[in-house]
Amino acid sequence: MGKFESMTDIAQYRYAFHFFLLSLIIAIIYSNTLVQEWHFDDYPNIVEDASIHWKNITFNSIWKTVTTDGFGQNSVSRPIPRLTFAINYYFTGLNTLSYHITNIVIHLITAFFVYLVFQKTLIILSSRKETNFAEYTCQDIALLGAVFWAIHPMQTQSVVYIVQRMASMAAMFYIIAMFCYIQGRLKSGRVKRVIFFGACFVFWILAVFSKENAVLLPLSVIIYEIIFFGITKKKVFYFVSSFMISFVIAISILVFTQGYNVRVIYEIYSILEDKIITSYVYRPFTMIERLLTEPRILVWYLFLIVCPISDFLSLESDIVVSTSLFNPISTFISLVFILMLLFLSVLYYKKLKILSYAILFFLVNHIVESTFIGLELYFEHRNYLPSIFLYLVIAYGLMNLYSYYQAKKRVVMNFLVIFFIVSILVSEGNATYLRNDIWQTEETLHQDNLDKAPNNIRPRISLSSYYLRNGKFDESLSQLRVAEGIVNSDTVRIQKNWIGLLYHNFGATYHRMSEFDKSKINLLKSLEYDQYSWETHTLLGILFFMDGDVDQSIKAYTNAVTINSSDPKLFNMLGKAIYSTGQFQIALEAFRKGLDLAQTQQQHSLVKLINFNITACYMAINDYENAKMTLVELEKYFDKNAPVPNFYFRDINESLKKFYIYDDNNYLLYKSILYRENNRSFLAELADSLISNDEDYCFFINNINQNKSVELIYPPIDDIEKDLSKLYYEKIGKLIETLEGRMTNSLNCPTAEDYEKED
Repeated sequence: MGKFESMTDIAQYRYAFHFFLLSLIIAIIYSNTLVQEWHFDDYPNIVEDASIHWKNITFNSIWKTVTTDGFGQNSVSRPIPRLTFAINYYFTGLNTLSYHITNIVIHLITAFFVYLVFQKTLIILSSRKETNFAEYTCQDIALLGAVFWAIHPMQTQSVVYIVQRMASMAAMFYIIAMFCYIQGRLKSGRVKRVIFFGACFVFWILAVFSKENAVLLPLSVIIYEIIFFGITKKKVFYFVSSFMISFVIAISILVFTQGYNVRVIYEIYSILEDKIITSYVYRPFTMIERLLTEPRILVWYLFLIVCPISDFLSLESDIVVSTSLFNPISTFISLVFILMLLFLSVLYYKKLKILSYAILFFLVNHIVESTFIGLELYFEHRNYLPSIFLYLVIAYGLMNLYSYYQAKKRVVMNFLVIFFIVSILVSEGNATYLRNDIWQTEETLHQDNLDKAPNNIRPRISLSSYYLRNGKFDESLSQLRVAEGIVNSDTVRIQKNWIGLLYHNFGATYHRMSEFDKSKINLLKSLEYDQYSWETHTLLGILFFMDGDVDQSIKAYTNAVTINSSDPKLFNMLGKAIYSTGQFQIALEAFRKGLDLAQTQQQHSLVKLINFNITACYMAINDYENAKMTLVELEKYFDKNAPVPNFYFRDINESLKKFYIYDDNNYLLYKSILYRENNRSFLAELADSLISNDEDYCFFINNINQNKSVELIYPPIDDIEKDLSKLYYEKIGKLIETLEGRMTNSLNCPTAEDYEKED
């Protein structure tokens, strides 16, 4: 191996210069992405995920982020990217700038290691006289291939779409692990080998904990070993054993990272069955249909790599599912084409090593997302990792062409090859830059999807959600009605949960428009297609509660908390509905569950709200000691948790504590009732608060007496209402006197003419 080491001893300045070129090119091409908005899955995974909203960096906050998924469930799901989201949030909150910068840096690091792996691969071939290129030329080819990959328009989705950091981080650790493996194979010393192989294993685990499709690294490494290093009979057993061990590790990771406590074999089977078979419940296709459709999609991916025309690139697609081997006929053609590629790659792997490995690497790394698992059919970001070595084929082929014409002294053809390479680089970079602009806002993105996939209801539903969030109700309904027309036309297959979301958005829009009957009708229709939508159950619970149908409200909330047991707000609303039936002890149980979750997730406003409701429950059962103790515990909580302690801004922090709780109208209300014997100061503060915040007194009192809030329980105020009214009117009277005095004084102010007379 010393031979390889001496061959790879290339001047360090070339690495630095090539890294600088990669950095400059990527920075320029992605410079227009830095202030782009959140999109689509960014919301549940980042914006709305309380477990990554770090206020402080503590062991508990890190543990909470690592051991929950994007939907608040107890599950170790892609913890590495989630930790980086949490760090971004800690420093910049929900400002997207730091998130985009991080994604670009990850892309740059990945591109650099792609360059290193390309370079090592070419040097292996050069050392065995299987290529005529010199070491420096190998490095240049590697750079060209890495640039082709890094600036290709298909990578936009993995870089600009913030939540797809999961895919880009998995690819980054995956390619670093491959680099470490190759280095380990090239090193001669035992210690160096152990270090690099150990690093390879560590980076592989990091890749798997970024996204599960990275489990296929051992298979990629085995194929690399066979093609580029050769394999002996002795190594066959070694690699088969390694693959089997890696397969067991991969399955274990996939199982244990979903929060299951596996004890016996049938449980593992049950979990895998759930992940593979149950996922087809809502899909508009069967497993067989997916297996038939995916070859067409793989061929389309290959076409997009060679011909990335803007009109063909889209977040969504209008792909028609293959129902048989010959329907559509492109199914059979694509399947034959993929099988031919596979056959030829295996048959000619000794003669066409780079091409064979590129094709096998592409197919192997599509196994998880493009075979039998019931995922959605198509996404461009799935090619971020599998396509890597195809760009080495393109760069290597172009340089071979250039070398051939150079040897033949064909100057014109040489010039044309160079012109072609430059044209590819310029056109790719320009296409990617322009493609990035489509991601500026959700509206621009989904409108682009809509233009390219008009029969897909998904971009219309996504647009309706965007319009709903921005208060554009008519625009939201317009998109939903067109989507409903597509559903009713039966011209395309649509998965059930998307139809459910369609009617959920109808219901949510009508709810925001205060058309509650229409809202309820559409929400009930939504459940016919997706009974597992906790958002729909929650909104129905609110509507039933507002109508006075408390029993139906409780049923709806119970369904919501059964589906999503990690949202404290749901338990709070359930407790409020149960409280309305007079079942105070049961309501207390719901509130306590919500309080535990809210405290764990550091949702301070919700902690305060639930504590008020718990206080109301104790008051309802005449347990005034525990009612008072609940408020005391609430005060202790805010003294400890909100806001962040800061020695240099102690006065500001004390003001914030006062703002968080001690000036809260509901806190003052409960204190006035619980400490009635000495409540004048609390009532006075409450009256001052109402006046200073310009709140309508009658509206405030009516809200309390009607007690129709879906979240907050107001205590009975019969004992204090007269005292509060008296204080309020006294303070209003004094305020009026003060204002009248000021008005009188202002009329006697000296004028400019008075000053002129004095002069």
